[in-house]
Amino acid sequence: MVDVETTGFAARTRDRVVEIAVVLTDPDGRVQHEWSTLVNPLRDVGPTWVHGIRARDVAAAPTFAEIAGDVMAALSGRVLVAHNVGFDFGFLTAELGRAHVPVRADLPRVCTMRWSDAFVRGASRKLVHCCEAAGIEIVDAHSALGDARATAELLAFYLRRSGGRVPWESVVAQCDAYPWLVPPADDGAAPVLARPRRAARSLSGVLGAAV
Repeated sequence: MVDVETTGFAARTRDRVVEIAVVLTDPDGRVQHEWSTLVNPLRDVGPTWVHGIRARDVAAAPTFAEIAGDVMAALSGRVLVAHNVGFDFGFLTAELGRAHVPVRADLPRVCTMRWSDAFVRGASRKLVHCCEAAGIEIVDAHSALGDARATAELLAFYLRRSGGRVPWESVVAQCDAYPWLVPPADDGAAPVLARPRRAARSLSGVLGAAV
């Protein structure tokens, strides 16, 4: 599961990632590891009233180029899952492209929003409504880690409902065939794992190796 908070919607031009979270799960949806960091966008942070991030929060955070290796290590060998995955994938490919890390358009991915109609009946396909319909509480909504954790719970709900026969089996096969290229991590960057004003962010664990 990946979630990004951004300065806006224009991934290919003016906007940047200001926070990213990764939650790794096993094939049954059980959480194995999670990781998050604020990201210095090298510009203003955009809508603070949405994501709650201020300029001073990201002043000492790494740039996306400095964490690109860590991000690709997390994705390697796994299916990328997000709620409205097109948005998160668009920003990932744009930011990784600026860091000279190649990402192909066929990177295997699953959208929990796209498949919501098959598993839940919410007021809309928004994450908050899908989680509400599934009986999942979103803690720290509109933070990258809070939303990634909620998406992980939603995916686990889908897996239980499917009885092990998920409708995206072809994506798993695509993942096995994808030519994963992982650049070395930038050891000089120490990710900022928490916003001091939000204690919940300090619970993020160390990013584990893909299995």
